[in-house]
Amino acid sequence: MSTTILPLGRRRGSMALFVTILIHSYIVMCHGASMGLRQPFAIVEPVEGESKLKLNQEGLSVLKQMRGPIVPVVVIGPYRSGKSFTLNQLMEVPCDEGFGVGHSRHTQTKGIWVWGEPLQLKTDDGETLNVLFVDTEGFESTGKADVYDDRIFALSTLISEILIYNLPESIRESDLEKLSFAAELAKAFYGTNRSNTVQPTSMIWLIQRDFLEGDSLQETLEKALRRVPNPHKDSGIAQLNHIREGLEKISKSSTAIGLPQPHLDRTKLCDLDEKEFDLHYVKQRDRLRNLVRDKASPKKVGGKALDGEGLVELISQTVTALNEREIPTAGSLVYYFNKDLVAKCKDMYVDDMSVQQLPMEESEIRSRSDSVMDKVLQVFDRDRFGTDVDDLKGELSHVLDEELQSIMSANELASTKVCEHAEMVCEETMEKEANQALPSANRFRKKYEACRKNFDTLCVGPGKDHNVERLEHAWARESSRFNKEFNDKLLNGIIFISIALVVIFRFVIRWGLGETIGWIIFIFLQVYPRTFIGTSSSMFETQGWKMVTKAWEAVVDNPIVDLQAYGLPLVAVFLVLYVARARIRRLMLMMRTRMVGRRLSKRHGPKDLDV
Repeated sequence: MSTTILPLGRRRGSMALFVTILIHSYIVMCHGASMGLRQPFAIVEPVEGESKLKLNQEGLSVLKQMRGPIVPVVVIGPYRSGKSFTLNQLMEVPCDEGFGVGHSRHTQTKGIWVWGEPLQLKTDDGETLNVLFVDTEGFESTGKADVYDDRIFALSTLISEILIYNLPESIRESDLEKLSFAAELAKAFYGTNRSNTVQPTSMIWLIQRDFLEGDSLQETLEKALRRVPNPHKDSGIAQLNHIREGLEKISKSSTAIGLPQPHLDRTKLCDLDEKEFDLHYVKQRDRLRNLVRDKASPKKVGGKALDGEGLVELISQTVTALNEREIPTAGSLVYYFNKDLVAKCKDMYVDDMSVQQLPMEESEIRSRSDSVMDKVLQVFDRDRFGTDVDDLKGELSHVLDEELQSIMSANELASTKVCEHAEMVCEETMEKEANQALPSANRFRKKYEACRKNFDTLCVGPGKDHNVERLEHAWARESSRFNKEFNDKLLNGIIFISIALVVIFRFVIRWGLGETIGWIIFIFLQVYPRTFIGTSSSMFETQGWKMVTKAWEAVVDNPIVDLQAYGLPLVAVFLVLYVARARIRRLMLMMRTRMVGRRLSKRHGPKDLDV
């Protein structure tokens, strides 16, 4: 294989050619990329056959790439009024490159379009502003409903920092009436003192083909925006003044400027050189360019300057809000922008209220609710978007009241459940105590008092009063029954003890006095109660019986031994010990007898053993 070596001069020439080709390719590539953005892009388009809008993702993706503060310059106005041509003049772009300009009787621009290459301006503090030119579909085009124009205007107003209202020849009352939706938007969204509102725009009233004489355009505009006297409270005039109030809120400044006709032949405007335009038109056009530059400032929403991505988010949310209802209103837009906040505030209220352990007193719940509700409404006022949110705030308060009623219902159910259980435990305790083998009035009362104390601790809330009443009725019923059964049981117990004394002292211990005492007690208890038959009193009310019950209470309810628990075992132990003692004594007696017999046997012999 042979290798050809080029001379040094030829090698340098080839290298230079290669570098030249690379540089040329780079320039072409950059120019192509620049030309790719140097054109209009649709960001919002009409929905075919409807009065709604849809987003164009290609155009929005161009917006997202824009870094730094955005200054949207939006032109609105009737169709066929020269909006697109004026924008091209502001951008210094020919018709064949800029926004589409037509001379037919049909609207040229559909939806909303943006110029892909913003004009960059330097502020006094060195900040770079991206002036974004926006073209919109004209009002009152054929085949479009008024609600479609309202959607276009609402979106244009909300996204604009400089709003140019393009009008032919003069400012008419009908031109102001077309801005009725502006009054609603102004009341709902615009403000200067809050961080959660849309800051007012700079509004430019651009009068095309201005040839009328008399007052200056600025004087004409000021007169047109001045409120109309309405001494008789006419509703029509009130509506006109309402529109004027709304326009005051929308615009931080209103400037009127006129543009004469650039050339007599309007159909050839795009084909003419600038030197062929009317000189007065060129002068006014340049004045308009300077006015736009002077008024350029970042678009701010909620006190924050928007970049491309922020503007896309605002456009997307606004289009969705406008499409939610067939006929959009400022209220419907406010609701859409704040509905997530309402849900967030509701969840915050529910979370803060759910930390409470039910049941609890209703006054405590209401106090807690008032505190949490104040906190939630403060969050709502801080984070809300818009100014006219009274209806939405009222709706939020209504939602929170419904949550409070739900908590109250849950608290009532929990209170009823806990109180019924506590009351049932007390009733069961009283019934159990009343059926004890060794009843005690003192112990019965102590058990009830302990149970009532536990009831008062556990039972709180709206269910308490009802169950307290039930518990008091149960106490009255059970205590009456206990007292009657207590006296009967004590009487029968004493009778049983008297019979036991008779049996024990007759057959076991053989103590005559003890047997006699048993018989006396038995006979007395059989005869004495019958002496009260036919009278209103009872033996149980006598002082003697009260002394007997006191003695019984002292024995049964003593602080040393719980006879109810240990009485029977103690009796069993006593009987076992007694029987054991008797057997031991018997064995000892037998042993002593045998010992005596052995002694006698040793002393006297077997013959005396019988003795």
